[in-house]
Amino acid sequence: MKQQVVFGNYGSRIAMSPTTKLNTKTFWEVLALIANSLVFLMVGLEIARIDLTGKWMMILFAIVIVLVGRSVAVYSSLAFVKNLPTSWKHIFNWGGVNYTPLNTLTGRLKWMLLGK
Repeated sequence: MKQQVVFGNYGSRIAMSPTTKLNTKTFWEVLALIANSLVFLMVGLEIARIDLTGKWMMILFAIVIVLVGRSVAVYSSLAFVKNLPTSWKHIFNWGGVNYTPLNTLTGRLKWMLLGK
């Protein structure tokens, strides 16, 4: 294992051209994107089987907890930055929220109501 780490770090510096490094990095990024997409696809296929009719309050509570936790993490870490305007802190807080839980629930509602 040590040899692989040493060879990978040292060997890439002395034996790889910039083009090879770029191609290797691009390959692993594409592979990570495909793996991430497959994971979300599998989760999406599995969530269609879950009955959410009696769990709406628990789902909303979980979404609120996640948003509050994110706000605490962002604002507490940005509290030490003195020259950052407050409006930018709000953008940092809401900028990373991509409404994935809301999209998931909307898709689930469409499936429940329309059967699609």
